[in-house]
Amino acid sequence: MITPPPRSRKRKVDMNLKIQNLKDILTAIIILSIILSIDYTYSHAQSGWQAETRLTNDPDSCITSPNNGKYIAVDADGTVHIVWADKRDRNLEIYHKMRVNGVWSEDERITFASNDSKRPILTVDALNRVHLIWNDKRDGNKEIYHRIWSGGSWNSETRVTNTDGDSFAPSAVSDGLYIHLVYMEYINGHYQIMYRQFGGLGWSAPSQLTNISTGDRMVPSIDAGKNGTLHVVWWDTREDPPGNTNGKIYYIEWDGTQWFNEELISDPDYNAMRPSIAVDDSGFVHVAWINTVGAYEQIHYRMKNRTGWQSIEYLTNDNSVHYHPSLDVVGNEVCLVYWDNHIDGINSEVFFKRKSTFWSGPT
Repeated sequence: MITPPPRSRKRKVDMNLKIQNLKDILTAIIILSIILSIDYTYSHAQSGWQAETRLTNDPDSCITSPNNGKYIAVDADGTVHIVWADKRDRNLEIYHKMRVNGVWSEDERITFASNDSKRPILTVDALNRVHLIWNDKRDGNKEIYHRIWSGGSWNSETRVTNTDGDSFAPSAVSDGLYIHLVYMEYINGHYQIMYRQFGGLGWSAPSQLTNISTGDRMVPSIDAGKNGTLHVVWWDTREDPPGNTNGKIYYIEWDGTQWFNEELISDPDYNAMRPSIAVDDSGFVHVAWINTVGAYEQIHYRMKNRTGWQSIEYLTNDNSVHYHPSLDVVGNEVCLVYWDNHIDGINSEVFFKRKSTFWSGPT
C-alpha cells in the first residue's frame, strides 16, 4: 500500500493564514456593523424633535380620543393619518387629515350625523386599509361605527353595535388579517368590557370579557403580540376586596385559542384609572396608568416579561397632576407621552419618556 506523503508545512501555514484572514474579515464586518448601528442611533437621537406643526385652525374645539386608543396611524406607503372630533358644525363630527410627502392635506369631514360623533381611533391592516372606528350618539344612545379608507377614499360606514345601552370608548389593533376591537357597554346596570373582530366577512358577534355586578369596567386598551396573542387592560371600580371601591387596573390575555382569567395589576390601596397598553417585539407587555398618590395623580407603570409581572414603577412623583399616559413601542423600546401641569400649576405641558432597559428622564 502506498502511503500518501505528509502535508507540507507550507500548506498548513497557508490554511492557517486563510482561516485567520477569514476571522479578521468577519471581525471587521461585525465591528463595522456595530459602528454603523451606533452612528445611526446617535444621529437619530441627535436629530431631536422637529418644530411644532399646527394641524387645525378653527375657532371651535377640536377633541382627540383619550389615551386608551390611538388616533394616529401610518400606512404601508408612509402616509400619516390623524382623526379628531371637531365642533365647527355645531355638534361634534369626525375629521381626517393625512400627511403625504411631507405635506398635510386639507381637513376632511367623515361623519354627518344628527348628534355628537366622538372618540375616533385608527389602525391599519395587512391590505394597507386604514380603519376608522368611533362612537356616535345619532340614535339617542352611544353606538360604535366603522369606516375603511382604501385607494384614497372612504367606504360607506358600518354600524358595529346595536344595543339598548351605551357602547363606546373603542380601542382597536390590527394583527394584519384581523382588526381586534374592545369597548365598554352598559349591561344590566353596569359597564362591561366587550370584544369583536373584523375579517373578510365583517364583524363577529360580541364576546363579553367581564361580567361583574359591582362598579364599572371602563376605557379598555388593547394591543397584539407578534405571536398572535391579544392583551387588554381597563379601569375597574368593582368592590374588591370587600369595602374597597378604589379604581383598579385589570388585565386579560388571549393566547390564540382562549381568554385567560383576568388579573389585578395595580395596587388596590390607591385609586387607579385610564390605562394604556403596548406589547414589544419580545412579547413583553407594558402598561401605564394614572394613580392617585397623596394629593396628586401620578403615572405608574408595570411590565410583564417571561417570568410574569414585575414590580410597579412610579414614573412621576411631583407635586402636580399627571394625566393620560399613552404607550407605544418600536422594536423593544417603549415610548411614553403624558400630560402634566408640571411647570407652574397653571400652564400644562406634554412630556415624553422612553425605555430600552431603564427609563429616560422626561423631555
